[in-house]
Amino acid sequence: MGPIQSFADLPANDAFHDRYAQRSLLGSGGAGEVHLYADDWIGREVALKVLREAPDDDGARPLAQRFFREARLQGQLEHPAVVPVYDLGVAPNGCPFFTMKRVRGLTLTDVLEQTRRAIDSGAPRQYGQRRLLEAFVRVCLAVDFAHARGVVHRDLKPSNIMLGDFGEVYLLDWGVAKVMDIADPSATEPLGTSLPRIGATDVGSWMGTPGYMAPEQINAGKVGPRTDVYALGTILFEVLTTRTLHPIQSPVQAISSTRQGVEARPSMRTPELHVPPEFDAVLARATAVDPDERYPSARALAEAVEHYLDGHRDLELRREIAAGYAARAAQAVAELAEGAADEAALQRTALRNVGRTLALDPSHPEATKLLEQLMLREPRDEPEEVQRAAGETQRQLRKKATDFLFWRSVLWAVCVPLTLWAGYTRPLIAGAAAAGIVATLALLAVLRRRESISDRVGLLLLCVTTVLFAGFSVLFGPFIVVPSVVATNSIFFVLHSRPGQRLYIILAGVLAVMVPFLAELLQLVPPSYTFEAGRMVVEPRVMALEPISTMGILALLHIMLAIAPTVIAVRVRDELLAAERKLSLTGWRLGHLATDLSEGIVGPHSRRYSVGASPSKPGE
Repeated sequence: MGPIQSFADLPANDAFHDRYAQRSLLGSGGAGEVHLYADDWIGREVALKVLREAPDDDGARPLAQRFFREARLQGQLEHPAVVPVYDLGVAPNGCPFFTMKRVRGLTLTDVLEQTRRAIDSGAPRQYGQRRLLEAFVRVCLAVDFAHARGVVHRDLKPSNIMLGDFGEVYLLDWGVAKVMDIADPSATEPLGTSLPRIGATDVGSWMGTPGYMAPEQINAGKVGPRTDVYALGTILFEVLTTRTLHPIQSPVQAISSTRQGVEARPSMRTPELHVPPEFDAVLARATAVDPDERYPSARALAEAVEHYLDGHRDLELRREIAAGYAARAAQAVAELAEGAADEAALQRTALRNVGRTLALDPSHPEATKLLEQLMLREPRDEPEEVQRAAGETQRQLRKKATDFLFWRSVLWAVCVPLTLWAGYTRPLIAGAAAAGIVATLALLAVLRRRESISDRVGLLLLCVTTVLFAGFSVLFGPFIVVPSVVATNSIFFVLHSRPGQRLYIILAGVLAVMVPFLAELLQLVPPSYTFEAGRMVVEPRVMALEPISTMGILALLHIMLAIAPTVIAVRVRDELLAAERKLSLTGWRLGHLATDLSEGIVGPHSRRYSVGASPSKPGE
């Protein structure tokens, strides 16, 4: 048999049906389809790519020739990242086919889409950036292998890169690859105005995909290894940012963007993503419009990425970018000092840029000073986030306060039966006072089940307790027991209220004492005190004031009044101690952070030293 130059030179494959059994369709393209077949001779599954039409007429012959060329070319590129070809022939229906390894996994397009969704939802990423960059390096080396054998892929894009289930990386679809120094009539004509759907690489249009193809492919220029370098640069940009370099949704816009050239530095395009600044220069060079300004080979691009993965950092570049962030932070701090209107926005801008500066250059002295100024500066108006956090803290404090009020009301309720010992002169009034205590207790029992207490509910509790304690004047008048109880209640509410509410709390306390007194002056209720021969006599209004029972009740009430302020003071002191401890810890941490930053020793391999302690071991 002579040399095989086309499918026409291949002998008939009479054993096709004996060897191959069709399973399912894996995918389809412009002129061909890929099916899953069982290879019964070897006992394995294979991917079988076949032309949809037999090359019986002139229109199908160029497709068949390119199909034959793809199979031969892919089969000759023996590289771990190139899917190996097993068989080549003509099916019984006259359609050319070739079989290759059945690969499993996800295309890079699918992986990047999963990554976008994970970032948007805050979920963990299945494919970390380092894993994707390592896969990208292997793709670059596979492309460099092809270039060394005189082959340019011409259609590099995420959908033609597959990541296997066990760490494999495959570079797919060599159907439009060009063998250098061999003429390819389909690629010598300039791009016309007829645009196929995105992703198509049909014969007679152009060799590549808008948004990933290099400018020289669009302009019918010379295609070479640097053409693939451009496409690799667009893929690297997408890996780092999860966004496309060009607007691929519209082929017209993608082509226009490619011809004009776009900003490829992530620090300018996507500063919010904090892509390592080393990639600014890498991407700008890889995607240069002029091929002579790009990396000379795919291997050179791979080495630039490996340089970063090996831990090397471009310190000068980082310091240059850090200086820009520091200047923005200084400008924001200066505007704050001048009393600019949008104080909260300027604070956020200053803190964000200080953080970026120190992340890039931990030893930046100006950023350290700015950080100290911002941390110690008292804002004119609290930011909305702080107000919301303070409001939530206040609601939680009211929740604890409601629990305290509940148990205090339990103690008052326990005292009610003891008054039976003295006996009642006006049972109806005594019953009303007891009912008020029980009702207050029931209300607090309901409210303490809430997750938080609002301002309105707090105001309701103030009103209820004020009325309740004003009612205590029926025991010994408005000036015995009542002022002490009301003072304790006012202190408690003041400690758990907003500053603007304190005047109402003080006013409520005054009314609790004075309203019953004014009611006596206006003779709306019987007087609780009379004066005889220089003596003030407490008149019995509800209880029969027998000496033993009265003194016992007074003793019990004043014991409770002595304990309540102490309990409140203990709670307040505990909260203050906790707050002081948090502030001390924050100051300690900031002090060490500022020291480390100023000395430039922050990093994964730095040694940490603390005052009065020996140097810690690395990693501690």
